[in-house]
Amino acid sequence: METIISNCGELSVGDEVKFDYPSGVKCGKVIAIKTGINCIALSIYHSDHTGAYTLTIPHYNVLERIKSSSKKDTTVEEIKKPSRYNKRGKLECWDVILDQEMNFLEGNVLKYLWRYKEKNGIEDLKKARVYLDKLILESENK
Repeated sequence: METIISNCGELSVGDEVKFDYPSGVKCGKVIAIKTGINCIALSIYHSDHTGAYTLTIPHYNVLERIKSSSKKDTTVEEIKKPSRYNKRGKLECWDVILDQEMNFLEGNVLKYLWRYKEKNGIEDLKKARVYLDKLILESENK
């Protein structure tokens, strides 16, 4: 996620801010950051206008951050090797699934059992049970 340093600290796309503009203090949401020219683009909504418009202002005109963006930037490493899948040893869940040539249902049962302590607890155990029940049903119908 792109960020820029302003008078009120670090700003990211999605942050809602109050800023100084020639026609007065306004509020808006950061929709783009143009670091090459030290400006940010703000999407501005006014209660007295329908719709919105975009302004590009210098980052130092931002007076305060009203609300931070709730988005968390996920790194490629977190996607490739989430810690919840390898806390209990050297093997990773997907390596076991591939090595054992498990099908979709079997793989999901293992996945939810593998991660339940580190991720969603009882919810993941219930998901594993759903896939196990479906696997049992499919096996009985063969």
